[in-house]
Amino acid sequence: MKTPLLLLLYPALALAHPHQWIDLRITPETDASGALIALHESWEFDPYSSEVLLQRNKDAAALAQFKKDIDQFFADQRGFTYSQTLAFAAPRDTKIDTSGGILRYHYQPARGRAQFKIYENSYYMDVTYAADQTKQWDNGCRLTIKEAKPTAEEEELAASFDQNAQAPSGLGAVFAQTSELQCGG
Repeated sequence: MKTPLLLLLYPALALAHPHQWIDLRITPETDASGALIALHESWEFDPYSSEVLLQRNKDAAALAQFKKDIDQFFADQRGFTYSQTLAFAAPRDTKIDTSGGILRYHYQPARGRAQFKIYENSYYMDVTYAADQTKQWDNGCRLTIKEAKPTAEEEELAASFDQNAQAPSGLGAVFAQTSELQCGG
């Protein structure tokens, strides 16, 4: 019996949105002229979610199936990467890293330059940049991160959803950081 990926991603005893916390890291790739040609993302799951997911996928075959499922889930969600100025492709060059007992999912969702947000639409997962996220690269790219500014009412709404409740679509966008990636010129 195949368990839907969302059920695998949801910890059992969480009470309000979000239920998982992701430390996000991005790395831009540029061409010889310094123009942005790709964006690489890495999602590091919180320790509790990592433990639950890794316990459920202990052996190599289960982990391979989990990777296949998460690849499909991220493809269906367009890598959770949204922009008004750039269409992001389904993730490619994916891999899972479980070193240190922490689950990390690496992928490349896009080509081009853009202002974008990375979030899970229902805000079940809080996706924010890791504290050590690089903001200036040797290739000339520079990242500016603007924090979300939800209203008190939006924060109250998010806190009202327990694990079994369906949050309104788009709630994740309210809490998402805005990323501005400048490469070249």
